[in-house]
Amino acid sequence: MFIKETTETNTYTRKSKFGKFNSYNRTKTITHWKCDYCQTEFNKIKNGPYNTQSKSYCKTCVSKIGIAKLAGIAGYQSKVDNKFINRVGTIISGKEGYPEIYIGKNYPYRPGGYTTLREHIYVMECHLKRRLTKGEIVHHIDGDKRNNKLENLFLTNVNEHNKLHGESESIIFELVKQGKVIFNRKTARYELLK
Repeated sequence: MFIKETTETNTYTRKSKFGKFNSYNRTKTITHWKCDYCQTEFNKIKNGPYNTQSKSYCKTCVSKIGIAKLAGIAGYQSKVDNKFINRVGTIISGKEGYPEIYIGKNYPYRPGGYTTLREHIYVMECHLKRRLTKGEIVHHIDGDKRNNKLENLFLTNVNEHNKLHGESESIIFELVKQGKVIFNRKTARYELLK
C-alpha cells in the first residue's frame, strides 16, 4: 500500500576530461510503501509512473512466497472484499445444502488439484489468509447455510460447534413451550409463529 513520496538530493563530484573537478546535484524520488502481506514498511526509488492503488510487496515476502502466489492471494482477497459480486467460478448446489464454489487449481491455500470448495470455507480461508487446520469448523451464526458473508461466519472447533448447536436446540425447545415456535408434523420441521 502506498504511503508517501519524498525526494532526496545528493551532491557528487566528478573529474572532467580536462582534469577539472565539477560538482553536480542529483535528485531522486523515493516512494514509501507498506507491504500488503506482512505490513512492513519499505522504500522504492521511483522509476517512471506508478499506480498508488496497486498492491505492493516487500522483497522478503516476494522471495519467501513468490510474486505469483502473492498476486493470487490478492486476487482471492479482492473477491472476498467485493462480497462475491461477479465472482469467477460457478456456485454449485453442494451436499447437505452448502453451496460450493469453483476455485480452480491455483487457489493459494489448497494447492494440488482442488477445483471446488464449500463457499463458507472459502470465505474464511481468504479472510484468515491460510488453510483451515484439522478440527477447525466454520459456523453459520444465523443458521442459513447460504448466507456466507464474513459477518455471519464464526471460526470454532468441533466441541464448541457441537455446544453451539446444542444450545440453539434448547432455545428452540423453550420457544415451543412459550408458544412462539411449533413443530409441523407434516413437514417434520420447527416453524416460527408469526
